Amino acid sequence: MANEQPAWPAVRDEKPSYLTEMLTHQYTLYGFLMSLLVAVMAAFPYGFGVALIPVLFYAALVSIAAMFIPSHPVFKEAVDKKFRAMQREQTRQHLIEEISRRIPRGSHDPQAVHWMAYDRLRERLRSLEEIASKRKTSLSGRDLERLDDSTADFLGLWLSRLVNGERLAMIDEHAVRAQLDAIVRQLADPAGGGDRKRLQKAADDLEGVMRRREGLYGRHTAAEAAMLAMIDTFDEVYQSIMANPNSEDATRFLQDAVERLNIEQNLGDPLEGDFDNLLPHRRAAVAAAAQRRPA
Repeated sequence: MANEQPAWPAVRDEKPSYLTEMLTHQYTLYGFLMSLLVAVMAAFPYGFGVALIPVLFYAALVSIAAMFIPSHPVFKEAVDKKFRAMQREQTRQHLIEEISRRIPRGSHDPQAVHWMAYDRLRERLRSLEEIASKRKTSLSGRDLERLDDSTADFLGLWLSRLVNGERLAMIDEHAVRAQLDAIVRQLADPAGGGDRKRLQKAADDLEGVMRRREGLYGRHTAAEAAMLAMIDTFDEVYQSIMANPNSEDATRFLQDAVERLNIEQNLGDPLEGDFDNLLPHRRAAVAAAAQRRPA
């Protein structure tokens, strides 16, 4: 149903195990298979005892490597990058599924235009990745990751708007306000009768509904503004890098633009709670931003 709340998938928040990643790395597995092959080849002419030597030698090498490789900064960054990409894609796929249930691609809903905007963001990102892979540019790998994060953020903003819009549509503001005014008049009339305690409780509940509706509208508007700003910033980055990929000015501009795309800092409180749920891959970044934000 259109008004159902999204059921979020379980996304791992803990850090990956660097030792496990080393032991399951393809090079480690290739080495194990090679040692087995050498052991089998040595078993026929020399017997089982000699055949164990390659396997024991491999085990010794892996044990020594396990003391150093998992703590090496280069290896840890590679594992973290893989882990971030896994979380990002899991989040992206779920957001696409939730949005597609509400606004299918190619539908006549006015909101469907955002699919084209999202596709354009992804196309811009692919172009920047291709440029960065073929020649030296001011784009670092981490910059490209943060731009990719922003494409998932765009979907999160959109889904936030859709969910808030559904909740706003469920509240008839005029009917609630008319009911509240009627209760207030009854409370103001000394001869109005009725259970005044219950009437006051009903008035408080209706006032709470109106306050929450105003908060929903504020988040709805903030998400819309952030989506427009994200599209504009992506175009700025793309045009700047395409015009002069090696310029120092482009490097500074890129850093400023990526910071503007860092929505968990820029949007502040109005959307912070939404993104904690909508973008699980951002939870660590949101927590870090909250610690950095002054009281």
